[in-house]
Amino acid sequence: MNQQNKSILTNCLLPACAVAVGALFVAPGRLPAPNCSPCSIRFVKVADLTTKIPGTTATFSSFAPVGAPPDPCISFGNLAFFGAGADGSQGIYAVLGGALSRIADLNTPLPGGDGNLASFPVNPAISGNNVAFLGNGAAGQQGIYVNWAGVLTKIADTNTPIPGGSSNFTGFVVGDPMFGGISGADAVFIGTGAAQKGAYLSSGWSKTLTVIADLNTLVPGSSASKFTDFTLPPSISGQNVLFAAQSDGGNGLYFGYGGEIDTVVDTNTPVPGQTGVTFAFFNSAALADTNVAFTGGFYFNAGGDVVPVTGIYVKYPPDPCKLIADESTPVPGGFGSFTGFGHVAIDPSHVAFEGFSADSHGNPVKGIYTDFGGSLAKVIATGDSIGGSIVTDVNMGPAGFSGGQIAFQAAYSDGSQGISTAAIGGGNRCPLSQGYWKNHPAQWPETTLTLGNQNYSQAELVSIINTSTSDASMQLARQLIAAKLNIFNGSNASPAAAAIADADHQLEGFTGKLPYNVKPSSAVGTAMVKDANTLINYNSGTLTPGCTP
Repeated sequence: MNQQNKSILTNCLLPACAVAVGALFVAPGRLPAPNCSPCSIRFVKVADLTTKIPGTTATFSSFAPVGAPPDPCISFGNLAFFGAGADGSQGIYAVLGGALSRIADLNTPLPGGDGNLASFPVNPAISGNNVAFLGNGAAGQQGIYVNWAGVLTKIADTNTPIPGGSSNFTGFVVGDPMFGGISGADAVFIGTGAAQKGAYLSSGWSKTLTVIADLNTLVPGSSASKFTDFTLPPSISGQNVLFAAQSDGGNGLYFGYGGEIDTVVDTNTPVPGQTGVTFAFFNSAALADTNVAFTGGFYFNAGGDVVPVTGIYVKYPPDPCKLIADESTPVPGGFGSFTGFGHVAIDPSHVAFEGFSADSHGNPVKGIYTDFGGSLAKVIATGDSIGGSIVTDVNMGPAGFSGGQIAFQAAYSDGSQGISTAAIGGGNRCPLSQGYWKNHPAQWPETTLTLGNQNYSQAELVSIINTSTSDASMQLARQLIAAKLNIFNGSNASPAAAAIADADHQLEGFTGKLPYNVKPSSAVGTAMVKDANTLINYNSGTLTPGCTP
């Protein structure tokens, strides 16, 4: 790494912050960010136009699928993204446990089909080490596929019968910017068929397909009105599914779980900060645990012209919707107020979003902003500099915020581009032990966590972390709770990413919530104890030399 890439940038992007920049594939302890306060940021390069594409001799030339923005996704330090080369190669790639690898490319046999995969029309989704994506075959096949523990398998394709329907799927809606979402071994997507369309769930390793909602599903609170369309890629967190749908009575965002449908927000919901105004549209939505962030708005009559007015909002059940930013909000670190908003992401009680504005000369500005530090702040925007290169574009998707890290694509004035992460809070704070979090619940940076594919409240988590037992699942859960709290508290996720992913994978194999009564001497118990020991080392700070107390 050259001296320029090691430099600490002088144009801090958050107030009173420290900003560091570096490359991912170098030795641990590479870029200690000085004075890492909760508002500091550490940028890390994941891949750029000089990065060799795994399995080829070419380098990346683009990170944008045809017809979709280049939006990488992230899950506790692991990333997945689309990449293409000048030689015509393209595929889905991931950084798992710090190593760049190929998930699927044009040389990959089509799972459950004939020939190889021929294209990847949208960005992938990731949960732990599991990566799911939408792929096309040369003969018109299309399907949702997932790499589970290194094995590529089919979730659903155009030969799969539609659950509750009368035909096979004919396609899978290409959303902006993803097909859907994945949480552990569960995946959600929008599928279409002959006069059929809906949101569908693939459950567990058996990949059992069920209907979340389709054109026969009644809108919550109605005895006659049914959904008429599904408008955004669905997302999943634990057992909760979020989807966007239209009906004759309007449109909204809805929860689907256990055969029940509940309204999160719809066109009857008052817009926070407005009087006598309800939402009219929803452009982006993200889910973490039971918390929802969305880009939404209403229409305003300005001298005879109907103008859309947008904002960023959150819903933390059971509280009402809350405003994060709208077109009257001053741009932090910028000029004037926001003029519009793009994608939004949530993690799980902090929000990151794309915001549009103009500089003092009227030139357009696009940036990524967050409320992570308790007040609105800029992460990165066009016109800023990373490693001496001027940013000309930034892109973040609804799955781009996890474990205090934002994954984004940036283009630069010198013609280069790449995938990077921004560790909010510096990402280099020393981890704290399981005992510390056990004794200081008031200091927890998050009060809900997902373990395996189950959502837990703080009361449930406190009960787990206070339970001493020989049950291997509980031994693992205690350290997993501490590790996730440490990452949300600003610790570097990379040294624990592989163990966290495997720990969640181990817990996903069980039904319901902890405990699972696993003997440490069993095969599963041995794997759980191994992950727990790795996380003990992480939580004690052994794996994060050079961290900041």
